[in-house]
Amino acid sequence: MQKLPSRQLIPPEEEKLIELLLQDVNESSKKAGLKRLCNLYQTGRRLSSANKIGLLVRALLFEGDEEVERWALKAVAELKNHRQHLHALREKLKKPSNNYENRTWEIAALFAIADEKTAREIFEESGLDKEFDDAMVLAASMYPKAFLNEKLFGKTIDIEAAGVITLKWSCLLFGLQKVRENLFHPRHCNVEMVSSLARHDASIVAQYSMWALTENPTCGAADLNFSYREIEAFPPNVRRWGYQLTTKDGVSENTFDLLDMGRHDSSSIAREGLAIGLGEVWADGLGEPVVDWLSVETDEKTKSALLAHMARYSEECSAYWNLTRDAFLKAERGGLLRTQLEVASSGTSLFGEFKRIQIEDSKEMDLFHPEVRGSTISINNNYGAVTMGNSQNINSGGGEINIGGNVVGGDIKYSDIQSKIEQVDGGKEEVTLILLEVLNFLREGGLEKKEEQELAKQLSDVAESPSQSKFEGLLGVLKNISVASAYSGSILENAHALYDKVAHLVGSL
Repeated sequence: MQKLPSRQLIPPEEEKLIELLLQDVNESSKKAGLKRLCNLYQTGRRLSSANKIGLLVRALLFEGDEEVERWALKAVAELKNHRQHLHALREKLKKPSNNYENRTWEIAALFAIADEKTAREIFEESGLDKEFDDAMVLAASMYPKAFLNEKLFGKTIDIEAAGVITLKWSCLLFGLQKVRENLFHPRHCNVEMVSSLARHDASIVAQYSMWALTENPTCGAADLNFSYREIEAFPPNVRRWGYQLTTKDGVSENTFDLLDMGRHDSSSIAREGLAIGLGEVWADGLGEPVVDWLSVETDEKTKSALLAHMARYSEECSAYWNLTRDAFLKAERGGLLRTQLEVASSGTSLFGEFKRIQIEDSKEMDLFHPEVRGSTISINNNYGAVTMGNSQNINSGGGEINIGGNVVGGDIKYSDIQSKIEQVDGGKEEVTLILLEVLNFLREGGLEKKEEQELAKQLSDVAESPSQSKFEGLLGVLKNISVASAYSGSILENAHALYDKVAHLVGSL
């Protein structure tokens, strides 16, 4: 296969961010990672190697959360990797679906990755030809196949009579510029009809209308048939995209008024939408109100979006540079926020400062300056030999603790566990995902050494050879952590969530 030119590749920092999001325990993080991946592919960017992220996407097809699975199907359609995803998709289509919208996305993903013959074969064996309605026709038209030309050609959608999912698909195809002219009416252009759907009674349809006008590069705020001030009256999910639409064209005479209106919005998801919309917007005088907003913002996702805007324009405003640097210093090493700020600061002097901070961090973690890093110091005591240095181990009778490496306990390493997980049988996608979540939980730290080592051992055993008895051992460790008095906050919350997922999986084995 011809190698893509580097200008088309997704930067390494961005790939790392997507991986972290897809492996996070939080469902909203997984959706954010999938959305980010889809958006990059829609702009023509590609992964340098799709193997690992493709594996994570495949596992998310069986996540259990309907929205995550839907976004995973969208990612499958964008990645177009039939080797990694066709078998899993075929298995999903064989089973009855309780979610009609996800079924339409299964059709779109199938047509995106399968050739004509295979698509027709799976289409017919799944019985889709017997239930092919308007929404399914639109889904199929995203990646059309010749054997359905008769059904796809000349389809018209009556917005007064169409159902919610059909209208969502209509807006989606318009936003992606994959819809023919006059889809809705022979005498009215598509942009007029999509704009009118912003006032639809179903807020999700109104949201998709706003999204479509934002996404379609030929549209802008001028295509709305009402003033930006009226956005305040819409539901939060619609305001979220309304704010992004009004910032799409950059700075205007309404920018500062919009900023004042949006930063005081009572809904955090709407405020986050405005903060995201400001991501690539700069104007003289914008710095002070944005800094003021950050100082009083309580929602973490909105704060992250504001910091990303600041990182991107750090050379335009000294306060931005200082605030993002401080946020980077306080953020978890290797965590989501640091990676987000790295991506946003690309091409600025702040990016170099972030790299310098990371180098200093690595010196602290390795305990030694680079000139002597890798040397070995041995200390003999009653408990065994202590060895310190780069990727060396401290032996203290029983367990093994690594300084500057990734050993958890005994001879178990994070990297070894991950390698085993990535080799889990391809038909067990839900197993892969849950094991990666447990590994991510383990990596986040905070556990007592005994529980950390026990969890690592059980996880390694399960990854090497998944079985009900081994899963029950993993379940027992998670249960002990979830009821331990030594833990509180996110550790208990995540342990409970993982226990429920593993318990559900054990019940289905």
